[in-house]
Amino acid sequence: MSLYKSFTQSDSTWSYQGCYSDSSSRTLSYQVPGGASSIAGCQTACQSKGYIFAAPSYGTECWCDNTVAPASKKLAETQCNSVCRSGETGCG
Repeated sequence: MSLYKSFTQSDSTWSYQGCYSDSSSRTLSYQVPGGASSIAGCQTACQSKGYIFAAPSYGTECWCDNTVAPASKKLAETQCNSVCRSGETGCG
């Protein structure tokens, strides 16, 4: 998953944190119903729910939280090259 962080819940500036692992013990806990079609769409959806982390994943999913699970690991950037429904790359 491609992990982004906003510095506050009301800040619309997002910073890319890197590519992170995801498994059955989720890196971020809240899944946006219906996912998101773009990175910005995922960020907006997470921010609207009051979260500071947003992670588009698997091209169609969007995950949010205010903390990152300690078991998650940073991966090589080549592991996060899924294409979003919008056509942009970097959706997990």
